[in-house]
Amino acid sequence: SWSDPSNSESLRWMSAVCFLYARSLQQLWQASGQEVVPLGLVDSDWSGTQVEGWSTPHSLESCSATIECDDNWPQFCSDFNPQFCPSQLYNAMVVPLARVALKGFLWYQGEGNGGTNRDLYNCTFPAMVNAWRQEFSVPDASFGLVQLASWRPDTLDPGFPLIRWHLTADQGYVPNDPLTPTTTRRDTPATSTHVTSRLLERGWL
Repeated sequence: SWSDPSNSESLRWMSAVCFLYARSLQQLWQASGQEVVPLGLVDSDWSGTQVEGWSTPHSLESCSATIECDDNWPQFCSDFNPQFCPSQLYNAMVVPLARVALKGFLWYQGEGNGGTNRDLYNCTFPAMVNAWRQEFSVPDASFGLVQLASWRPDTLDPGFPLIRWHLTADQGYVPNDPLTPTTTRRDTPATSTHVTSRLLERGWL
């Protein structure tokens, strides 16, 4: 059943970016005199995971992407950490929703791939997008992409900058979907309203 957004207990488990985007969109409609229509939000996420977990086996195979398994490390695929195993999140948290009629997706991920298959992200991410559109039978479904925010200004590690670049399939822009930059802000929960306002500025949905 759908949760009431006025219920703070159920709302605490909701993605802040997802909820605030929908709320801001309705406020925009109201301010412009447009009809304010109800928006159904489906929250399917797992913090700190990698794109491989959300991908189909076929899309991973097309990119020659593999994941190392090691029970001794907390962020490796294992029986205790199935969220880090290839296609596990896709099978458990995407496929069951495939019959839901939807308009689009919000995607805010990449940290988990800063050190894992980073140089394949320019293949694995577009392949995942195509697979989701096919799974939901919406070939033109919008993907609202949020780039990783600035983090650790004292490091020269190229992980996050390269993920930002690979998010565009190494083109530097996204031709058909809005790309939301957040590099002017530090990555904290307080910047969620900043992210949603930028999604609106780019006309997503």
